[in-house]
Order: sequence, then C-alpha cells, then structure tokens
Amino acid sequence: MKKRFTLSTLFAFTIMACVVTAVFTYLAAMNSMQDEINDNRRLRDELSQYLLVRDLIRNHAITEVTDSMLLDMSTAGLVSTLRDPWSRFYSRTEFHAFQNQRELFPLGFSVRRASDERGVVINEVFNGSPAAEAGMIATDYIVAINDIPFNRLNGHYNAVYFMLGQLRRTNELTITVQRVDEEMRTITLTPRNLVLPSVEATLLHEGTVGLIRLRNFNQGADVDFRATLDRMLLTDATAIIIDVRNNPGGMIEVFQNMLTQLLPGRPILQTTDGSGNYNMLPSGVGDGLDFDFEGADPIFPEGMRGMPVVILTNANTRGVAEFFAAAMHEMGEGYVVTMGEPTAGQGFNQQTFAFAGGSALVLSTQEFLTPSGFSVRDGGLPPEVHVSMDPHFSAQIPNISLANDPQLQAAIESFQNN
Repeated sequence: MKKRFTLSTLFAFTIMACVVTAVFTYLAAMNSMQDEINDNRRLRDELSQYLLVRDLIRNHAITEVTDSMLLDMSTAGLVSTLRDPWSRFYSRTEFHAFQNQRELFPLGFSVRRASDERGVVINEVFNGSPAAEAGMIATDYIVAINDIPFNRLNGHYNAVYFMLGQLRRTNELTITVQRVDEEMRTITLTPRNLVLPSVEATLLHEGTVGLIRLRNFNQGADVDFRATLDRMLLTDATAIIIDVRNNPGGMIEVFQNMLTQLLPGRPILQTTDGSGNYNMLPSGVGDGLDFDFEGADPIFPEGMRGMPVVILTNANTRGVAEFFAAAMHEMGEGYVVTMGEPTAGQGFNQQTFAFAGGSALVLSTQEFLTPSGFSVRDGGLPPEVHVSMDPHFSAQIPNISLANDPQLQAAIESFQNN
C-alpha cells in the first residue's frame, strides 16, 4: 500500500511538473511572439511614415529629387542621430570617391575628409610634386574644377568624384585654387610618379637629436620604421623625437608591429564594443589581460635604452597615431614625454558595410582606450607638455622650417635642460 501511494504521488508530481513546464514554455513563447508582433508593428509604422513623407515630397515639394536621393538622405539621417563624427553613410558616388581619392596623390596633394562652404580643403602637399611646384600649400581651397564652381558640385565627395573623373579622362586636372584672403588662381596639374615615404628621418642639433617622422601607419610603414630606427641608432644621436603630428593613423597591425619593436610584451591598447566586452591588445607577446612582465624584453631596442624620447602630437594626430603616443608615454617607464597639442580624439574603430547599389555605411563598432583605460573621445589625448603653434604653420608640417616650428624647438630644448 505504501509503495503504491509513493509511486502515485511521484507520478502526480511528474505530471504537474510537465504541465507547469508546458505552461511556462507556452507563456514564454506567447511573450516572444507578442514582442515580435510589436516589433513588426513598429517597423510597419516607421515604413509607413517614410513612404508617406516620400510621397508628399514627390508630389508637393518645389525641389525635384529622385527616390534614390531620398533613400540616401534618409539613411544618412539615421546615422547622424549617433552624433559620431567618424560614422557616416556614403552614397554610391561618395563611396567611390572615398575609396579612390588616393588617385589624386600623383598630382601632389591629398584632401581633407570634409570641406566647408568655400571648397575642397587641401590636407597636404607633397614635396617635389606638381602641386608643390605650382605653389599649392595645405589649407588652400579648391573652389572650382574645370571652371565649375564648388557650390554646384553638391558637396565634398561629389567634388572629389568629379575630379577623379576629369583626371581619368584627360590625364590632367584644371582647378581654381584660393588661399585665405588672397586672389583665386587657376592651375593645371599633370600626374607624376611620386615616392611617398611613410617614415622620414633626419639629425638635428649638431647630430645629437634624431628626428623620426611617422606620416601614417599604412602597410609597410612598420618595416620602414624598423630600418629607419636601426640606422638612427648607428649615429651619434643621444635623444630621439618621434613626430606623429598630422598623422591620420592607419592599420592596427602596423601599429602593433611598430610597438612590438619598442615595447615588447607590453599592453598597448584596450578595446571595448557596444556590448561592454573589453580586450587588451599586447605588443608581440602575451594574451588577454595577463602579461608576464618578468619574462618580457626590456623596452626599446639595444642602443636606444636610457635615451630620452619626445612624441610630438597636434590636433591632426588621429586614430592609431594617438594610441601610439599614449602607449609610448604610459609604457615608456619614464623615458617618454608627449609634447605639443591635444590629438583629434578619433578613439573609435570603424567597420565598413558595403551595399549592393554601391553605397556603404562606415560605422564605429569599437572604442579604443589607452593601456591605462583612458578614453580620447572627449578632447583627444592631452600632451604632458603643452606647446601651442600657429594653425597655419601646423597644417604645413612637415614642410616648414625649424624656425617656424615652436613644438620641435621645445622638444630639442627639453633634452638640453635634462
């Protein structure tokens, strides 16, 4: 009798458990289904609003626009709500210009990523190039292309797209250039094969100070940096300046390889994504957040150890160039000083999503932090020693003399004072 009662009770509890499980599963499924229904309803309402506004513009707006223009502008509006200057939607022509603007380099200049109402802004003019020979300098404006005014070309990237088209068709480019408070002048440039090094070096102060300019972190710059540093350490230099002013950044792999040469086995960068996941990037060795500093090599190559180092930065030091300066300062064991002006604050890593029609979304998907966890998003990386500089001359770096470069002068003087 007791055994039969126990089995019956167990069977009843089992049935009850199954029923309860089934009820909770059903309720969870219904809740999930209701969430999906609500999401679909919200999506339908949003699409209905878009279609309504599109039709109103089609039928009543005094300005004529195409459906593709409306779609591009709507998508760009979505991205603008992020208030992230590094995320952007590109139309087909804009993305083509963004991807191919390096084709302007053989003319001897690069352009900034955005213009103002006056025209396309020149970012840099390369020494010995057609643009330099024509007297162009950084911060000049291209106000017309083949006599077509900039304000008729519908924005920065459409103007760049038009320049690329003219260059491909005729193998030359006629532009009207204006400097602030000066007259406009029209010049014609023909492309030329140019060597544009990522790394440059020279000796200053009677050969006792070595200056290494890192112009970018593009592919191959890490190899050039190693060769340049090795040659520098064979000289009589007793101090080194590494100049990352006007450096637009580049590839994370190149950044990591450079710091492997200088800070082996040290953390050089933290990353975090939208889900709050953190990761520490090491230089060369190490994994995750745990580093064996006792087993790591000393910082700096032999011959550079004990040398004072200054890293020069300015408002156009962007991306991984900012974090190169930060890692050198934070991991440099007291030998490294940052000097100049705060950096650009581009503390995000962007991912590109290309669409079938040729347009694309460049979206910030990770934030970079310095090894100590400092974020540069608000105000950039502040230098340890602040040295102001005339913005006109700052934009011309490296094409200015020492006499017009108070930041470089201050770096040299800091070695004399120590």
